[in-house]
Amino acid sequence: TVKMTVKTHRSDIKCQTKDLNAEARYLEERIKQMGFEGDCAYERAMYTFYLDRLCDVRTQLAAS
Repeated sequence: TVKMTVKTHRSDIKCQTKDLNAEARYLEERIKQMGFEGDCAYERAMYTFYLDRLCDVRTQLAAS
């Protein structure tokens, strides 16, 4: 049996916020580039994923 441990650390909140802001800008740009007119199911799935992730990032930013 393999035992795995999870290491956690407390990182700087300002750094996390900066990273989340950068991620939000990236996701917004990708969404804008893709539009909703994806040619295939993969593109439409990625568009939906980006929207969902952007919502999650905005929620995390609002909580910090």
